Order: sequence, then structure tokens, then C-alpha cells
Amino acid sequence: MKKLFENWRNSLDEEEVDEGIENITPENVQIAADAIRQVVANLAPAAILPALMLIYKEYKGKKKGE
Repeated sequence: MKKLFENWRNSLDEEEVDEGIENITPENVQIAADAIRQVVANLAPAAILPALMLIYKEYKGKKKGE
């Protein structure tokens, strides 16, 4: 098993590609920005709804106290 792992690790080292910042293109940046926008749009309800519920509970608690 150890030999198998060593062979696997050696093959990973050989397949490494040396890429730098010169490979960043405007198209790649646009694709990344679109992906981030989509993730934010999908996760926004999960963050906003609990925040609104907390605000509502605090408002309701203050109104009861008065």
C-alpha cells in the first residue's frame, strides 16, 4: 500500500503545471465574477431571512415590554 501511495504521489508531482498570473484573461475573470454573483444570489435568502426574523423578534420583544 505504501508503494502504491508513493507511486501516486510521484505521478502527481510529474503532472504539475507551472501556471502563473499571465494565464488570467478578461474572459476568465468574467466567468469567475459571474459564478460569484450566482453563488451570492443563491445564498442571499439563507442569510437575509434569519436576519429579518431576528429583527422581528427584537421588535416584538420591545413592543411587549412597553
